[in-house]
Amino acid sequence: RDVAPSRGLGDVYKRQTFQFAKNYGAILQAHALSSYIKNDLHEECEIIQYCPVNSNASWKMYKRGHDLRDILRNIYVFFNLKFKREFKEKNRIMQKAISELLPLTEQRYTRESILENPPIADAYICGSDQVWNFVKCFDDPTYFFDFTKSMKNIRKIGYAPSIADPWPKSRWEEFKGYLSNMDFISVREKSDVAVVEHLSGKPVAHVIDPVFLKTRKYWDSLSEDMNISTPYIFCYFLGTNDLAVNLVNKVKQLTGYKIVHLNLNARDRFNSDYNLRAVLPQQFIGLIKNAAYVCTNSFHCSAFSIIFRKNYLVAPKGFANARMESLQETFGLNNRMFVEEMIENMTPELMTVDYSRADAQFAPFKEKSKQYLNNALYGEANKSGR
Repeated sequence: RDVAPSRGLGDVYKRQTFQFAKNYGAILQAHALSSYIKNDLHEECEIIQYCPVNSNASWKMYKRGHDLRDILRNIYVFFNLKFKREFKEKNRIMQKAISELLPLTEQRYTRESILENPPIADAYICGSDQVWNFVKCFDDPTYFFDFTKSMKNIRKIGYAPSIADPWPKSRWEEFKGYLSNMDFISVREKSDVAVVEHLSGKPVAHVIDPVFLKTRKYWDSLSEDMNISTPYIFCYFLGTNDLAVNLVNKVKQLTGYKIVHLNLNARDRFNSDYNLRAVLPQQFIGLIKNAAYVCTNSFHCSAFSIIFRKNYLVAPKGFANARMESLQETFGLNNRMFVEEMIENMTPELMTVDYSRADAQFAPFKEKSKQYLNNALYGEANKSGR
């Protein structure tokens, strides 16, 4: 193996990430890093089964919000028997996937129980995903390992956590305290390096998302085909806005291909030829791998599109787009963020991703990311590597 020798066969590493999320990207990035630690670094690794407050929201059929949009959605869902069947089926298969793909601790932890009786390990790793997004995800210092403060001779490592929505300046002093507890710090988005270095007073590495630590061959072997024989446009959106609808319609107009929609919303705004809801994470990978084009606003859908060298197009959301920009910059890609004017003037050339610089630009970045993790696990303690 291309890493330093293990400190001993008894070493155990604990990961803390969004292991509870009913989200393909969250599950697959958690699987990727735990698999890399176990199968590439040959260390024992478990994912802490930690459940913050409201972590089960995505598993509930009805939204708890009280605005008109949530009320109308709940009414629509109440009368849509097909949607309810598919929702329950997706819950079932995603729970099954989590249990099969993620090496979870036997014990489930809440904020109270992890402070009272924390899991014991030689090193703790938080990330990837948006574990440091305190604006739209979970405002929870557990993801800075505050439960380890009384422990001695352990390593507290951040591997590719994403902030996504910038931390409010009014809380910077608070985050300084959180970051002071970390021994090794990295972030997934290059745009977050400066502020985290400023607040922590420590060097901060910019590293790749865990899905890129595993090879295309690995993901190909894990993927499952859906046996769609015709060329198709794969659509996967974390919330569907008018920009997304216009983008998909334009790609269909220019290609004539069918639309395969992995739909996370109550309605299908694309009038899809295939409106899918309950698919496995392995099938999610297969849908991307076999697509002619991919339309998305998801980071990990974009990431797997790059892994399989697909032509992908992004309809930007109104927030958290820095991660998408950082991703295309990492691989030296032409702009994949399509605003309305670009959609109106779309050509087949604009729909094509230029991967000519991808391998040469990515290889040293991947090696640097592996070296960061190697140093954090095996190098001199209490120093961050860049």
